Amino acid sequence: MYHRVAMLRPGDLRAARGVEPFRPFLLRLTDGRAISVPHPEFLSVSPTGRTCVVWKTDGTQHILSVSLITSIDFVAA
Repeated sequence: MYHRVAMLRPGDLRAARGVEPFRPFLLRLTDGRAISVPHPEFLSVSPTGRTCVVWKTDGTQHILSVSLITSIDFVAA
């Protein structure tokens, strides 16, 4: 089961990262992909809030334009 935040506003990514206790979430993209954020340290947001980086466990990353994120889906515990 998921709890969804749709129509991203400035600060939504930072707010999702800052939820305590942290809850893993998926970033849904306009192309249909879902990018997992399993821990708050796996997400970096640019100072402008227009770009984010999601780190993968192997050290590679997804660099995303925040405008391409359609929703944040929190994964239920």
